[in-house]
Amino acid sequence: MNEAVSMGAIAMLASMGLIVVIALVAAGLLSFFEKRIDHGDEH
Repeated sequence: MNEAVSMGAIAMLASMGLIVVIALVAAGLLSFFEKRIDHGDEH
């Protein structure tokens, strides 16, 4: 019982962490590409 609960909690935390990491990476890539596109016309 205890092991199952701890495993479930770890799985939930891991999935939440993955979602947060993916969201942060996506936001960073979007801002990075937007800046590149904005400065692309200058070259």
